[in-house]
Amino acid sequence: MSKFTLTLVRHAKSSWKDPDLQDRARPLNKRGHRNAAEMAQRLAQKKHHPDLLISSPALRARTTAEYFAHELGLNSCDIQLDERLYFCGVGGLLKVLRKLPSECRSAMFFGHNPDISQLAGRLLDTPLPLLPTCSIVRLRFECEAWCDIDQTRPRIKMLESPKRTAEHLLA
Repeated sequence: MSKFTLTLVRHAKSSWKDPDLQDRARPLNKRGHRNAAEMAQRLAQKKHHPDLLISSPALRARTTAEYFAHELGLNSCDIQLDERLYFCGVGGLLKVLRKLPSECRSAMFFGHNPDISQLAGRLLDTPLPLLPTCSIVRLRFECEAWCDIDQTRPRIKMLESPKRTAEHLLA
């Protein structure tokens, strides 16, 4: 049995300042930049170093991923963009997850609600409320391969948002 770690990150707070911008082009607002930097530092302090970072191609998700890559000592060119992380539902996220190579033991997804919250809830076999912006859910699985990930119940290794702890997010 192998151990796999999946970290789900909801993008940080985005700006709605320009109503003419397409959804994919919305940047982070000031709070979003601040929270992304803070949450990336929190994760880095836990000495978690993923093998793979995969992000929605939307600007707000990519920018959030770049903060995490920087804090984890990676380059932004190490972030893979995947269209299936842009509002393709839990099914789309699971397709990406199940196809990850076995040599990748730890992956991070940067995406959007409701998909990120619903995927976390499905994998935990517990409905979760919608996660606040820049929330992190880190799950540890014991299984043979990524394709078996939703056949086993994970352990929660981290569940935090900029303002809330795990107890508040699960309440």
